[in-house]
Amino acid sequence: MADYKCPCCLSPIPSSTSPDLTCPKCGFRFSVEVNEGPSQPADSVGSPALTGLSSSGNNLQIEGYKNLSFLSKVGFGNVYKAQSVSDERTVVLKVLLPELSWNEPLVRRFEREARTLSALRHPGIVEVYHSGKTATGELFLVMEFVEGESLRKIIEGRRYPGIDRIRIGFAIARAVAHAHEHNVLHRDLTPEKVLVFEVQGVPRIKITDFGFATAAERSPDDQTVTREGMLIGSPLYMSPEQRLDPKHVDTRTDIYSFGVVFFELLTDQLPMGGRRPPSQVRPEAPVALDPVVLKMLEQDPSQRYSTMTEVVDAIRSAVGDSLEKVGQ
Repeated sequence: MADYKCPCCLSPIPSSTSPDLTCPKCGFRFSVEVNEGPSQPADSVGSPALTGLSSSGNNLQIEGYKNLSFLSKVGFGNVYKAQSVSDERTVVLKVLLPELSWNEPLVRRFEREARTLSALRHPGIVEVYHSGKTATGELFLVMEFVEGESLRKIIEGRRYPGIDRIRIGFAIARAVAHAHEHNVLHRDLTPEKVLVFEVQGVPRIKITDFGFATAAERSPDDQTVTREGMLIGSPLYMSPEQRLDPKHVDTRTDIYSFGVVFFELLTDQLPMGGRRPPSQVRPEAPVALDPVVLKMLEQDPSQRYSTMTEVVDAIRSAVGDSLEKVGQ
């Protein structure tokens, strides 16, 4: 049995027969269900698909798309910028790792998720156009290309005044509420998954990767950890229940994650330790938002808001009509 790595501090954790682990260094608790999974085909090593996925994108070819350029590597595969041959539109291609694409039950789930996401139309959500397979069998999604920066860069650069930060958070909440109304969870909502851009000087947002991590993480045995022992998701933004039992979460896990993101927007800090209200961390944060944020960050999901629509209403009630100027 392989050793694990703590998802929070990356310290090694000895293997155990128990699915519930606690990091001896930082105390982070998480759950694992490791299964060796389907073996790779014997002829897969050195295949064109693997070569293409590990390169800058120059060796990867997908029919109907040209000028592929590598953007980033993520947990489930690689991300490329490309142009559609038919209409010259710039798009984003998210290509799954080969070992995920060989898993037939996962393929069915991925295709089902792709159909759901393509119908999830909202100005605050990156649009999914369609899905497909490369010539060598890797699953991919074709998505809207957004010319913007991640919310992470906005926070690190300490950009935008407080009211614009609140408007950005409000727009995120409205987009997530729309997804929840269509029975789609995000499950990995972080500042990296929010793109910020401006229209006539007004900040607007689009959230990416709705449902994608969910589709990519599930195997026939519902694995929640890779064979290397890394928990899928972003631990600092993950709800307590998702850390311990990722298979049984509901909309309240996204509410918790949004609470962390909103706290960070208001204070430029993560809500580490204790239950300090945002206004005590950063006096410029409106006191009226303190109970809203703290309720989202409750450890017990039953003590949080039940729906993201309730969160939207609570933010609007706390801050008032100025939110209506927000760009979605």
